[in-house]
Amino acid sequence: MSRTRASRDTPLLTASDEPDIRTVKSAPNKKGFEAFFDHEINVSNAGLGNQAIKALCSNLIDNTYVKTLNIAGNSFDEYGVRQIAEMLKTNKTIQTLNMKENWLMGSDVKILLEGLEQNTTLHSLIFDRHMATEDDLEAIDYILANNRNI
Repeated sequence: MSRTRASRDTPLLTASDEPDIRTVKSAPNKKGFEAFFDHEINVSNAGLGNQAIKALCSNLIDNTYVKTLNIAGNSFDEYGVRQIAEMLKTNKTIQTLNMKENWLMGSDVKILLEGLEQNTTLHSLIFDRHMATEDDLEAIDYILANNRNI
């Protein structure tokens, strides 16, 4: 397992099956982890499971820096989706969320919609390659039609 310190003020970033994501609340030093550059966290295809998504989302709840979150192609399930939905309910900064290729089920989509209903800042949701049913897609359409931001 390799470990890299992004900067003195940031925790160790661990290259493993379950990355250690602990703090994203403030702008990092430009010498820091490149996933944080340009107001973006890009952890696509990083093998993030439920606990990493929980840590990431808990730090994004009151985030004022990150505007784009790319969590495409990871391996979380309903528990991880619930963490994302809870974060979306209160986050006032994220404008773009990329969730493609996570192969979420219909029940996961409904949980995500709970967060989208209360979110007022998201402008772009990238959400494809999931196992949603026709009913799930209709629910997404309904929420998106009523959310003027997306």
